[in-house]
Amino acid sequence: MLAPLSPTLALVLGPPQYNILKLNRHLFTYDADAQLADAYERALFNGLVGNLNLDAPFNASGGDIGFIYFDPTGGAGLQKPWGSSLNDGFPCCWGTSTESFAKLSDSIYFRSAPTTTTTTTQPPALFINLYVASSVQWGVGGSTTVTISQSGGFPESADETTVVTVSTPQLVAFSLMVRVPYWALGTIVIAVNGVPQPVDSNGAPPSPSNYFNVTRSWADGDTVAAWFEPTLRWEPLNDWRSQFAGVGAIMFGGVLLTGVTQTEALDAATPQDVLSSIVRTSGGGVSPMRFAMPTPCGNVSMLPMMDVRGEAYAVYWRIGAIPVINYNSSVNGVSAIPTDASMWVAGGGASVLPNGPTMNIRSGDPGELTVASNVAVLQDGSHSIAALNFSYQYVSGYGPAGRHVGANFTLVTTDACGASGTTLYSSPELTQYPYDVCQTCYSPPVNVTLRFSPPLDATQPVALALRFANNDRNVQINLPLTTLAVQWT
Repeated sequence: MLAPLSPTLALVLGPPQYNILKLNRHLFTYDADAQLADAYERALFNGLVGNLNLDAPFNASGGDIGFIYFDPTGGAGLQKPWGSSLNDGFPCCWGTSTESFAKLSDSIYFRSAPTTTTTTTQPPALFINLYVASSVQWGVGGSTTVTISQSGGFPESADETTVVTVSTPQLVAFSLMVRVPYWALGTIVIAVNGVPQPVDSNGAPPSPSNYFNVTRSWADGDTVAAWFEPTLRWEPLNDWRSQFAGVGAIMFGGVLLTGVTQTEALDAATPQDVLSSIVRTSGGGVSPMRFAMPTPCGNVSMLPMMDVRGEAYAVYWRIGAIPVINYNSSVNGVSAIPTDASMWVAGGGASVLPNGPTMNIRSGDPGELTVASNVAVLQDGSHSIAALNFSYQYVSGYGPAGRHVGANFTLVTTDACGASGTTLYSSPELTQYPYDVCQTCYSPPVNVTLRFSPPLDATQPVALALRFANNDRNVQINLPLTTLAVQWT
């Protein structure tokens, strides 16, 4: 069994996915599986770091710290729901978040004792699991105390992952086990005292999700420098359902990137089309990671999830050609707009999710203003929209005792980038058919016919969106809609 070592941190990283980290840490002590250390790094940097806010309006010197209960990741136009440690109570997740900050150093280094078999003897080993500026003192075999220090600019650096320096009063033999991360798909260079090492002490070349073993007699000042080149990578959403085909996240090395945007649609045919268009806009050294990605709505600024504070962002992206509907696709001048679950992009807290055997648009939580946008675009240079037929079924949420103001929504036009245009329809307050009575049943169809005078211009792209005001109660809209069709003139 391996034992963890506690270093002194020079770079503070942090909080919640608390239990995942505890489990991976515990399992690692049994078999030193590099994939467990990979998972630890992934959860730490993308699920914990950035879940605490010391910036305004919070006042850390006065004891007011911003925490979040969870990281929203589904949809676009999301914002981290910061809460005040002084003014918003203290939920249980904030407690484990606080505890996690006291445990930031507990899984950077692990040690193992010498092992002896009938044929070989393996020296003691030090495992480097996280690339964090830090130092640790280690009594090698109980006789010599060495200090192992890390420096470097991970994850921001564009040319250096970590540099390990050994400080020892005398020559001492041990194995330094450097984790080669799962995301190391580009150039890998590991050098001992400046000399690149093509293979480790076992004769194995460096490979992702494994350890590179450097076994030698170490002298004071010896170094091991590692460069694992981060690359852009598309990670598909792990969901087999058809509505999530073409949905994925963008990673840079081991870091999840978010886009500052109100839409998640990308007019690209393949993930490679997306990745090849992204450029890093920040410099080298240890400057913050910033990128730009072209979209149909202009360049989107991208930054790590852990750096998001007040920005409205998207985590998951949807690729594929944007469907364009025009008169030529109509039947007798009427075009049906597809409304199955794959045709909607939810934002601001709304979501598309199952409710029993069907899919729903869930409007979000009480008090939120949210949106669900249809990804189809109406555009015709020769014809205008004379009328729209719209039919929907809903189930309403139930609110707190004494406060039962129901949700309502508007059907609005938007441009292709989600900017609102004309309000076409405003629903009544939706309080009938509450979820506690009718969880998987719905209201009868609410039928709406709208005629436009003058007709709506469609020479420029026009899309349709539902904008929800949740008030005290939310609402769920059954998908596909009973009817959504336009009549051309």
